Amino acid sequence: MHMQRTVDASLLWADSEESAGSAGNYAVSVGDSRSGPSAPGYADRYGGVGIINNGGAGRGAYYRGKYLKGIGRTPLIGVGQRDWHSDGLLFVEEAARECIMGTIAAYEFPWGALDLPQ
Repeated sequence: MHMQRTVDASLLWADSEESAGSAGNYAVSVGDSRSGPSAPGYADRYGGVGIINNGGAGRGAYYRGKYLKGIGRTPLIGVGQRDWHSDGLLFVEEAARECIMGTIAAYEFPWGALDLPQ
């Protein structure tokens, strides 16, 4: 799928000055290659009871070595999903919780965890 820069993005939090300086590299959303410059992003396929009709990640994708969430609707969103499972958004409290839990997991798990975008 194609990822495009988001012009009006704003930064809510960064764990360091270095992270804050490079945050613009990851201000992207699902786009259309016909509407301007784009780069490839890859939504992950997975299955199970909890994803209902989706074919995998409906709001997240790998982009330039990082996993980003809240990027908009990916092509893996299934038909008939409820609005809050198909809009491609990530609420601020969800993002904060994932940052905290991801940081804890990176320190506690023997093989680490996915990096936050920096």
